[in-house]
Amino acid sequence: MQVRIQTNDVPMIERSRRAVDRAVRLGIGRYGATVDALNVVLSRSPGLSGDPLTRCRLRARLRNGDQIEIDSHASDPVEAARRAAVRFEARMDRSRLNQRDLAANQRSTFRQSVNET
Repeated sequence: MQVRIQTNDVPMIERSRRAVDRAVRLGIGRYGATVDALNVVLSRSPGLSGDPLTRCRLRARLRNGDQIEIDSHASDPVEAARRAAVRFEARMDRSRLNQRDLAANQRSTFRQSVNET
């Protein structure tokens, strides 16, 4: 999986950049093999209390051609990236469950049509 980190208005040292890369890779976990490329964009965002937050946007291009975009906010770039990766994994889990339910429904419909004939 290719990970590209882009920072807009977020000063980062190399150690922080490596921490963001590690947080994203760990957070994506078991779905890493399905991701072809991952673009991580970190930028400043105003918080509700006026304190600046770091916004992390993950753009994942999956091997099947689909694209997923996730946004997350936190006071720290590494935490924002970790939260976005966790949300990515949750979305993939939901997608996988929906596909499994659809397949089960199709099998059930097929069995009913075979039994009716």
